[in-house]
Amino acid sequence: MTVFRSPQEDYEHLCEHVQIGDMSCQRQVEISGSEALELIE
Repeated sequence: MTVFRSPQEDYEHLCEHVQIGDMSCQRQVEISGSEALELIE
């Protein structure tokens, strides 16, 4: 992960502006089953 200034400043910038980043490491998953809701909560 690249931090351009500090984690706090990067977070504030993200909330107010657009940032471009590589999100290929993020994956979608599906949780299913009778206790799925309890698991994700």
